[in-house]
Amino acid sequence: MWYRVRIGLLVTFFALGIIFGIIFPYNEFRIDDFVDALATALPVGIPVLVIGMCIFALLFYPLGLIFVIGIQAVNPFSAPRWTKPSWRSNFLNLRDPLHFFHFFAFAGLAGAAGSALGSLAVQGRLDFLVVAMQALAGLGILAGVRLCLRVYRFKYQDEPPQAK
Repeated sequence: MWYRVRIGLLVTFFALGIIFGIIFPYNEFRIDDFVDALATALPVGIPVLVIGMCIFALLFYPLGLIFVIGIQAVNPFSAPRWTKPSWRSNFLNLRDPLHFFHFFAFAGLAGAAGSALGSLAVQGRLDFLVVAMQALAGLGILAGVRLCLRVYRFKYQDEPPQAK
């Protein structure tokens, strides 16, 4: 059942990404204008700024996730033994916190793919910074999930419980 829920929600995030990619270019606030203004105010150029934002996203999300899951590892209200995240697991179970982040990493990637498709369809070009930040957030969280599985391996049971 949870597999179907996850797929349905990922399709929804993809569709929302398409809508976002179509609507975003017509807003008064453009992220490219913001980056241009920031790059002219700073002594570095746009490529350095984009690379810096990418490095920040790829470092902040995994380290932040290790911190958040570490708090949950000592939380007395979390499950005594966690299960590894999978596509068939309940990602809304708050006693097993890594499943939530596992799902939303893929939701970020689906939204980035939809946003890329929407901006390409309307503008004929990719709104690179918006898509890159969405995709890097998803990849960073996914990397954080992998790191948490290694760092907090003492909390995970080897086999998921069998349904009776």
